[in-house]
Amino acid sequence: MADVGYAAEFSQPRRKVSARNSHWSLYSDFAWLSARIIIEVDGDTHATDANIKHDEARDEFLRRQGFCVLRFNNNNVIYAEKAVYLEIEAVLQSKLVAAPAS
Repeated sequence: MADVGYAAEFSQPRRKVSARNSHWSLYSDFAWLSARIIIEVDGDTHATDANIKHDEARDEFLRRQGFCVLRFNNNNVIYAEKAVYLEIEAVLQSKLVAAPAS
């Protein structure tokens, strides 16, 4: 049976991430930039119509740049942390590949 390894050398996730290139800027709550995963934890201010549209447009832009965007509300992080963890874990596992057998 082949060992399972990471598709890329993932660095530790970072908090309050900012990244930019000549075409875009990124500010997020958490990110694994090496794995191209963005995690946002949203409070009540994200529940307005204007902010929902802004977040949707931003997420779509990030997806076009090759990022996977996960968005959780504060209550889920506080009261359903296992479900949040499992969703993040599933995305990370989707980035795993079987290592060649030795």
